[in-house]
Amino acid sequence: MASWIEVGDVPARRLLAAYFAKVDRALAPLSREEADAVRLELEAHILDAMAGTPAGEADARAALEQLGDPEDFLPQLVADRLRARAGRTFGPHDVVLAILRTAVTGLRGLVTAIVMSLGYIIATVLIFLGIMKLTTNQDVGVFRLSTGQLFIGADNNVDGVDLLGVWFAPLAIVAGLVLYLALTWVYGRVKRPRVLPPADTSNEF
Repeated sequence: MASWIEVGDVPARRLLAAYFAKVDRALAPLSREEADAVRLELEAHILDAMAGTPAGEADARAALEQLGDPEDFLPQLVADRLRARAGRTFGPHDVVLAILRTAVTGLRGLVTAIVMSLGYIIATVLIFLGIMKLTTNQDVGVFRLSTGQLFIGADNNVDGVDLLGVWFAPLAIVAGLVLYLALTWVYGRVKRPRVLPPADTSNEF
């Protein structure tokens, strides 16, 4: 049997169709090629589990229970793939999508998403402040206030000395870009323990 679609038992085929509908929904954020590769691997697991059986409804149900609910193991796999994509493209859209998917993979994923989001916010603020230094009349930069404290940011009337002057703009923009690129590079390469279907714990999809 080359595909579950060839299963002759109608209730078994309906059961498998419902399962792979859930698989397709979970894999939707991935590219067509990536999603197809994962789907084929899952199909192979099921067909192996059903080999040598009558391929009835009970056999299909047992194979699916052995593999596990796709909502239990696919979200993390999808998040891993999206993080890897972000690490390759460095595209903001890919980064945001990876963070959103990572956030729903459990407590550790949520913490990771929050930490990364804070880093990206800092990078964005630095770039924004650098642009503001060049385009507005506000006091923007690093200032030593009359109280002796340091102030980094923007204000209409800062009571202090501008320590960097016009150099703040390129330094802030470059620092923001470097931070963004560094965060994305690391984010795309950090490996997390993967929740795998119990049918084959050595499989990496």
